[in-house]
Formats: sequence, structure tokens, C-alpha cells
Amino acid sequence: MRPPVMGLISEQEASYIDLLFRHSDPRGKEHGLERLCTLYRRGYRLRNPHATQQILIALLYSDDANVRRWALNAIALLGNRRDHLQATLQAIERDRGNEDILGAGVAALVALTQPDDLVKLFGGIGVAFEGPALLAAAQQTDAYKAQLAANRIKVDTASDAELRLAVVLIGLDKAPEHLFHLSHENREVIGSINRHHDPSVAQYSVWAICENAGFGLADLGVPLADIEDLPDNVRGYVLRLITADAETAKNNREYLVVGSQDQSEKARLGLAAGLKPVYFDGLEELTIDWLGDEQSQVVKDHLLDHMAAHAERSAAYREVVVTTYSLAGHGSLVRARLEAAAAKTPLYGELRRIAIDGESGSLFGKEERMGSKMVFNAPVNIGAVTGDHAKIENAIGAVQNNAQGAEEVLANLAALLSRSIGAGEELTYGKDLVAAAQKEPSKNVLEKVVTWMKAIKEGGAYALAADHEFHEIYNKLHAILPHLLS
Repeated sequence: MRPPVMGLISEQEASYIDLLFRHSDPRGKEHGLERLCTLYRRGYRLRNPHATQQILIALLYSDDANVRRWALNAIALLGNRRDHLQATLQAIERDRGNEDILGAGVAALVALTQPDDLVKLFGGIGVAFEGPALLAAAQQTDAYKAQLAANRIKVDTASDAELRLAVVLIGLDKAPEHLFHLSHENREVIGSINRHHDPSVAQYSVWAICENAGFGLADLGVPLADIEDLPDNVRGYVLRLITADAETAKNNREYLVVGSQDQSEKARLGLAAGLKPVYFDGLEELTIDWLGDEQSQVVKDHLLDHMAAHAERSAAYREVVVTTYSLAGHGSLVRARLEAAAAKTPLYGELRRIAIDGESGSLFGKEERMGSKMVFNAPVNIGAVTGDHAKIENAIGAVQNNAQGAEEVLANLAALLSRSIGAGEELTYGKDLVAAAQKEPSKNVLEKVVTWMKAIKEGGAYALAADHEFHEIYNKLHAILPHLLS
């Protein structure tokens, strides 16, 4: 039973998700699947789903278990029997030892078939319709509520996978009341599960409170003053819960500050992701500082999502987003993401004008090229608007530093290659590529360098393939690449 249709996913969001599916990094694919599933659970649909439905089949063969699991989650929401039934059965067979993937596969099977066919299907793949399988099936239909109510989940003896699937049902508002204990409502028990010894169970439990509109901060069961004692992945979801709405976020601003300074990337990411739909006067005083200091690109991306969504309410936000967009290359993930975040806001038209013009003159005034570098003159002085120009410059500087970072990494790579005692056409080609990139550090040339490095890494024919510094340089260039000018 899929959620009722509320509307269509914007073309900008659909394009961004498609780019994520084609990203070489499994985390990009996982993020795209998670975004797609979130939208479908809320009742939004792709205008033309066929191409995406085919991509989901390919993602079932990913080397990354999380990507395979999320692909099954997506199939449960937008798959069809003709294209996905056999692919799902085969995926379950390949991963039958992974309870979480089994659960996702069972949920997909229930969505793709009629109830009368399920017993035969489960028998064919040797899966007993109980425990995790029953909990997973209940994600897609109310037909098993009575069976679940008669077989309560005992928190002390249930497997971690069963507990994760049980709290997912609560998050989706599909769990029968008293799922865990006849004498206790679900909201009473979930507060204790938030402190479960397994961090993934605790994370799912807090996620359920975030997801279920009938739950809130009062159901957390953990005083906010004690959240620093929780695992970092759980802290991330607690911080996201604090951003459930603008009023809750404003009333707990001190914890927003604490979260933005958390030493864990996972915790900061949870807070940054939760901020996207939230805005209150004065929030930019925190987020602009945070963006300028933040070292993690994935956290920055979520902060920029928030700023793009609320740019019409903050001149500082608009300046940072327009600058970031202007510096990003044509067709880059950065531009696609910002367009998706700004869709249906006045900022979207401004971003599209920048893309169409091919230049960012509306922001920077006169531009001059010096060799391979772009020099921007006469930037708009928004200090008079924000009252703190230095903060904005710091945040914008963090964006502009990507090009400088590429030059530094290329210099390190050139030095490493010069020390290499290996010989051969591949190494000679690589040295020539790096030399060309140092002369002209454009995105196109950098892409060739990264492609060459990937071939060396995967080929393993040279000592470079095992060199730790070589791998570090590859990772840095790979991370910087999407944020460079074409």
C-alpha cells in the first residue's frame, strides 16, 4: 500500500537525483536513493519514472551493501512486478545472510505482488514468514497488523535487525499499538530504545521519532543536556529532531550552536540536513559562521541547501549561494543540487540566468582572465545588509579555495611522480597530464588526471598503486573536482 499521491517531484530535484545515481562514489548513489525514497514516502512522484526504475535494477548489483539495500527500498516504493520481481528475488538470494537487506527485499516483494502469492514466493526462496520478514512485510500493507499484535517484539531478546524493522514501522506510522508490550504504548518504549547498546538500533529509533508526525522531542527519552553521551550517529538524529520546525529550533538554539561545533562529522551532518526546511530570524548568524569554518564538504552541501531554500529571506544566504553556483562548473553536481534546493523560489530564476549567460557578471561586475585563473572585481558589498561582511567573505572564501586546493594537490602529485622510480608509457602519460593540469587547472584537464589515477589504482601494475600518498591525493582531487569551473 503506497502513500497517496500529493504531487510531482520537481524537474530540478529529479535531475539532481539522476546525477547522484551516476556518481562514482557509492555514498552519492546512497544519498540519491535516500532522497528519492523520502519524497515517495511523502507522496511525491517522478513525472517519468521508467528510466529511474531501470537504474534501480542496476544498483542492485552495486558492490556497496547500503546502495543495494536502498535500491530495494526504492523498488518497494516505485517498482513494478514486470521489471522488478525477478530482480528482487535474485537480490534477496545474493544477500540472504544480511538481515537488513533481506528485510528491504521482503518489503519490496510485498509491494510487487498480491498477498495470495507471497507464501509461495517466500517458500521458493526459503524465507520463513515470521520475525524480520513479517515486520518488513508490514511496511507495505496493514494485512499483518493482527499477526504482529499477537507476536509482540521483546526488546530484551529480539535481534538488532528485528528492532530496527520494528521502529521503522513506528516511523512510518504502520505499527500496531503496544507492539512491544501490552502495558506500554509504543511512544513509552521507543524512548528507551533510543539508548540501545547497538548504535544502529538507537539511530533508527530516533529516526522514527523524526519521521512520525505524531511524535516529537518530548518522546526522545533522553535529556538534551545528555546527548553528548550518545554515539555520534545517534546525536546526528537527535540534532535533526531539534530542527523539526522553526519554533523548536529557535527554542533550542543553544543546542544548534553545540551541534555545529560537534567534533563528529556524522553529528554535524544530522544537524545540517535537518536545517533545510527551517528558518527563523537570526539563524544566519550561526549558519554563515558555520559554513566558513566547516571542513566537511558533505556538511557544507547541506548547509548550502538550507541557504538556497531561504535565500529570499536573507541577503547573506543569497550572496553565498549565488557565488557558489557561479564558481561551480556547468553541469556540475553543485549546480544541480543548488537548483533543486532553490526550485520554486525566486532564487531559481537568478541561478538559471547565470547558467544561461555562461558568465557571472551580475554578481561580480567586470571579470578578467589572467592565464588560467579567474579574477573577480567589484563584488557586491553585502556588509551593509548583513552587518558583518567578514563572515560572508569567510564563507565565500571557503568556496573559492577549491581552485587553490587543486593547485596545491597537483603540486604534491607532481612531486610524488618525480620521485617515482617506475617507468613505462602509463607513467609518462600521467606526468604529462599533471604538467598540463598545472599549466591549465581547468575542470576538464583535472578530470583526465583523476581518470588516469583511478586506472593506476585499479590496475595495480605500478608501486604507485600501493602508495598511501597517491591514494590521499586521488581522494582529494576527486572531492575537489565537482566544485571547479569547467
